[in-house]
Amino acid sequence: MRKTSPVACIFLAAFVAASADLYGQAERREVRLPVASKTTLAVDSVPSAEKGADLKDFPSAFPTRTLEAKDGAVSLEVGREPVYVIDGDTSLPSPVPTESSPFGFHPASVPGPKDPYGHAKEIGVRWHRAGMYAYWILVQPTQEDIDKGVFHWEQNDREWGLVPESMAIFGNIGLPERRESKEPGKPRLSVWRLNQPEEAYLRFVKAAVERYDGDGVDDMPGLKVPIRYWQFENEPDGASEDWEGYAHLHEITYDAIKEACPEAKVALGGQAGEFEGFFGPILKRLDGKRVDIYDFHFFGDAKLHWRGVKAEYDRIRKRLDELGYAKTEIWITEMGTHSGAPGDEEPRRRAPRNDRERQRERDLAQMGEPPKLPVQSEREHARDVVKRHAYALSIGVKKTFWAWGLVEGFKHDDGFFDHTGFIYDGEFDNDPPRGTLKLAYHAYRKMTETLDGADWSRAETPVLGKDVYAIRVPRGKGTVTVVWHDPPYPISAMVPSVALAEIRRCLDELGGGATDAKNLRDRFGALRKVIRLALDAGGPSAVVKWGPFDRVKRLEERVLDGAEEAPAEVDAIIREARETFR
Repeated sequence: MRKTSPVACIFLAAFVAASADLYGQAERREVRLPVASKTTLAVDSVPSAEKGADLKDFPSAFPTRTLEAKDGAVSLEVGREPVYVIDGDTSLPSPVPTESSPFGFHPASVPGPKDPYGHAKEIGVRWHRAGMYAYWILVQPTQEDIDKGVFHWEQNDREWGLVPESMAIFGNIGLPERRESKEPGKPRLSVWRLNQPEEAYLRFVKAAVERYDGDGVDDMPGLKVPIRYWQFENEPDGASEDWEGYAHLHEITYDAIKEACPEAKVALGGQAGEFEGFFGPILKRLDGKRVDIYDFHFFGDAKLHWRGVKAEYDRIRKRLDELGYAKTEIWITEMGTHSGAPGDEEPRRRAPRNDRERQRERDLAQMGEPPKLPVQSEREHARDVVKRHAYALSIGVKKTFWAWGLVEGFKHDDGFFDHTGFIYDGEFDNDPPRGTLKLAYHAYRKMTETLDGADWSRAETPVLGKDVYAIRVPRGKGTVTVVWHDPPYPISAMVPSVALAEIRRCLDELGGGATDAKNLRDRFGALRKVIRLALDAGGPSAVVKWGPFDRVKRLEERVLDGAEEAPAEVDAIIREARETFR
């Protein structure tokens, strides 16, 4: 899994220790929610304990109160932490079919215990996307294996053979060293071309799909969960600009999967960057065919970043519809935020033990050192879990997978993805002992208990007031409404004082002068520095209002082209930044 950090940090001495009060219970307001019943239940989505380690009894951990309706509505006070309002009988007449559930994890397994899926089952995870792909280089590591048709399935059998029947599997097919080596002047593995005959690759793909499709022909012995959902590689737009090569490999992989298992669904590789530069041309080339699922990834901070999923979803949905993919579902197989303070400690990687681990070390080294990111508490982490899932599902996303992992630990370098898990690994930030559960673990469990089986196709968004977000979904014979109040944060809550002073100094240096053709590039460069400082110190929420990525990217192209309108746009963003950070 290729990962590029959302931000790179210069400043972060220490975030405000009192942020829990500012972020959690401040900015509360009373709302009136229309309901159908005379009485409803309001249930907090995050436990009352300050940390997961303090939680002793799950059933009593979530404050619950009865609300009496008056004139067809109930009154309740809401803040930044969502509340579930249970209206009517929301019990389900039968268990939710596995593949109907939207709740997944990448991956859902926890290394070490006898039952690696015990935690996932407890909190209601219904989809597993493994970290161990069906890698061609591992299944047929030698030329002799390829020539003689010998396959080594041991690692994938262990990975997928233990998945319980209560979960579905989203499988990935990967090369990775079976791609051609680098082109001159470009990064390693910069093209999407095979270094082996296509016929050999397709034999591998068909053998993999056949082994795990559960049709009784050449299946893995003891297979409990057939794999009917596949994806070729992951985040291909981050690995190479070669969209034409990826389009061809996806096309022949899709056809091979369908030949082995006609009922299988195949996803295009997960979008890590922008749609148009890589995936747009691919979809045009594929001409409305060979994409059953479109997957994009969505990571960020635990403030207001969750709102950004709608703009990205709407942009993708519109383009899919235009390109002949109106029936293609949109999934998010990687999304998340962190707890703790990524990037403030030295990496603790173990020494590589074999050639493959040594190669992985070289690959990881190309990604650079992890950035320092703003501190986020367990409570911020937990409430973002609820918002990201509920909001994404309400706008049309069909499946959501939290990443990376139930337990902390990805590169073990104190990076972002070493802090996204729900279970501490005991490595960084003065962690409690390995295995200690975070508040997010319990919040996710309550979320799935409350929302799994809801009919998201009939989601409604009652209008309750400015900056109030309400999502109502039918479940059973009643409804569940997820409601919270999320007004904009003051800039002092997002950016530490030292960084804020530096940003203001840089803006003062820009002064009130006008941008023209002569100073255009210099002033744009200074503006980019301000944007970087704000991102580094406060994350995406610190710039999304005045300097969002798409806007700055378009402006950069105009600046490089010397476009006539570029100076005025630079000045407009500078004015907005000065207003934000004054």
